[in-house]
Amino acid sequence: MKMGILIGYYHKKSGARDAVSKLKREGYRRVSWIHKNAQGKINRSWFGVNKQLISDHSRWLCNDETVLILQAPLEKLHQPSSLLSKSAQVPPTVFILHPLRERSTKEVWPWQISCTTEELQEQAQRLAASHVIDPRPLRDIKLLKRLKQSRSWVQTACQDLTEANRLEQSLPPTAEWLLDNEYIFEDFVNYQADMILHAGFPDIPLSPPHSEASQRERSKI
Repeated sequence: MKMGILIGYYHKKSGARDAVSKLKREGYRRVSWIHKNAQGKINRSWFGVNKQLISDHSRWLCNDETVLILQAPLEKLHQPSSLLSKSAQVPPTVFILHPLRERSTKEVWPWQISCTTEELQEQAQRLAASHVIDPRPLRDIKLLKRLKQSRSWVQTACQDLTEANRLEQSLPPTAEWLLDNEYIFEDFVNYQADMILHAGFPDIPLSPPHSEASQRERSKI
């Protein structure tokens, strides 16, 4: 169960305190409010919220600003988000923070210099001209591993975007495009996997959909 963080910024401390009370009545226990007065003094409550979150938001607050912090499973954050938007005369500014994901690869990419479109085209032409096709079958699974890794990245991104959409968070057009066209990527990945297998392992039968015998052979690679 993935834990998320809901952050709500209030103009008045009373609005945040009332919201905390309502959330507690709804069964949300890991919730707290922090207020910084005009002189910069911090007042706060403690109700099971991560201490580092309390410390960070205490430093980030502007004078005369109040923040509400709620920690709960991601799938349960829709209700408190709706509750906060209706609980005050001036609705708070609400953000939902998703948990950070660990990198699925230890590969380190060097920093690159930004290129213009013309420079990218020239680089692509030089790279293409330097490639040499080896007619011998390369019985290697490196490309298959890369393909599997790329598929995993896209699937993970789509899962996160779907969760954000379920929580009624706004999505940029690029995210909507990815969700709408994920099936195209899946089809392309499956096609490329077949082509790699056919080129490097011609003795493995390929037929869509793959037979049980073919799947057993593929799983051994």
